[in-house]
Amino acid sequence: MRLSNSKTLLLLLVVCSQSIFAANSGVVSRTFTQRKINRVALDFIGDNPIYYQVRLFRQQGNTQVKVFECIDDDSNSCDLDFDPDETGNGYLANKIEVTPIQASTGEGILKVHYSPIGVASVSPAIRSPLGFTDIVVSGDGFTGSVDDTTVTLLQNQGTEDEVYLDCPVKSVSESRITCTSPENFLSLGSFSVFVSTSANNFTGRLNNGFTYQALIPPALTNLTPNSRALIGEREINISGQGFLISSDSLDIFTTVSLETSDGSVQMDCPVVTVTPTSITCTSPESDSPLLLNVNVEQNLNGQLSLTATKANAFSYVCDSGFYQSGNSCVAQVCPPNSSGSQACTVTNGSGT
Repeated sequence: MRLSNSKTLLLLLVVCSQSIFAANSGVVSRTFTQRKINRVALDFIGDNPIYYQVRLFRQQGNTQVKVFECIDDDSNSCDLDFDPDETGNGYLANKIEVTPIQASTGEGILKVHYSPIGVASVSPAIRSPLGFTDIVVSGDGFTGSVDDTTVTLLQNQGTEDEVYLDCPVKSVSESRITCTSPENFLSLGSFSVFVSTSANNFTGRLNNGFTYQALIPPALTNLTPNSRALIGEREINISGQGFLISSDSLDIFTTVSLETSDGSVQMDCPVVTVTPTSITCTSPESDSPLLLNVNVEQNLNGQLSLTATKANAFSYVCDSGFYQSGNSCVAQVCPPNSSGSQACTVTNGSGT
């Protein structure tokens, strides 16, 4: 293709040698779904060079931030592969701008090669570390099948703290991939999302596109009943919110304990049932009246524990016919006397 005068430049942005954009004058640019720019090269014919400037931009919030600039002149050349940056093999960008910088009558075509896979968004973008929920990755160029498409969540890439998680793919269309987020108790926070296909060895990436958020501990609101007599076992219901329940992929071990504020008395309340809003446990009998804190602990797959406490929420009280004296329940006998009044004799202690 011939460049007929010093004011024109033919630019083709190509994917695998297929032209998707062409312009022949002034500054030329294109905006696209974020992807890796792999190479800027001039397929040159003839002896007269063509000089140009290439700039790459990446969207960050509402701002376009320049991530790469290359000037092709006598002292420098853009006719080479980019040095890998933190993304590996190219620069993540969603806009390219090319400007002719010097008169030329050379012949040639400038080609900008980039990955055909673009990752635009993930929904939902925030999940708990429990995992095993579906997320949808949106973008373009998803041409692979379920078998040759992979979605990977990566944190701290290339460091000794790198966390690599596979998101098993369930379905693929041209613009949507559904995968199942894995559980992750290793590292919370933001993860970059990679989409790859073994069919053509292309990879797309979305920086910090997915976040594992810390679980909120359960909250205890009420106990029914909130008191009981000393003798025998009795079920109590703990109402609240945020209680986790076991599933095929998640093993939740829930314990309830009753404890005095000073820690001198502790007893287990074996759990009977757990729902997202209630826990039922069987309180044991007690030797003495007590005012107790209620503690709930949920252990997740042996890797993470969530705890909640409700202070002074449950008590053991004396049965009818007894009264509390210190830490004991004292029986009282009150036979009528000859005057019709009642004389109460304490059988454990003294006084009337």
